[in-house]
Amino acid sequence: MDTNGGGWTLVYSYTFTNYDDFFEYSNAVTPRPAWSAPDADVEISNVAPLNETALGAMGFELWQNIGEEFLIKSNINDWIVCEPDGGSLVREVDGSLSCINIKNVATACEGVEPYRISWQSTCGPRIYASTSFYRFDGSKENCYPSHDPCNSGYTDNHKKNVLNPGGKIFLR
Repeated sequence: MDTNGGGWTLVYSYTFTNYDDFFEYSNAVTPRPAWSAPDADVEISNVAPLNETALGAMGFELWQNIGEEFLIKSNINDWIVCEPDGGSLVREVDGSLSCINIKNVATACEGVEPYRISWQSTCGPRIYASTSFYRFDGSKENCYPSHDPCNSGYTDNHKKNVLNPGGKIFLR
């Protein structure tokens, strides 16, 4: 994949359990990688997606062998590229990230960039500034995902009425 300089490896492709009621507890990202999320109840995948339309996740323990820099693409939220700056997606470390917004997808806001990652949620990691930009919650009972391009805390800023909503994570 040649976005933002190329060299990316697709490690995760997901959809949602209840996109139409996005901010209900019945919504979660699915499938999910085997990252720390004690309250997550959706299926764990250890099978890498063969392409961007196939759902799945490469074994999470292998991610750090590919690289620390990540690209998140979504058809309902803006695309971001992040490098670790103390925090890490692949090593499950809370802390700072250096992120850039490379494509505006949702129209609610433009150019917003998160700068931290947290593994404190029991449902999955979140990437945020003041509130969640991406939250990968994998529980259909305790949490709900966030895909907020405004990073505003308002839960309805993602792109609506999208066929096959979801996203992908790439590493390099």
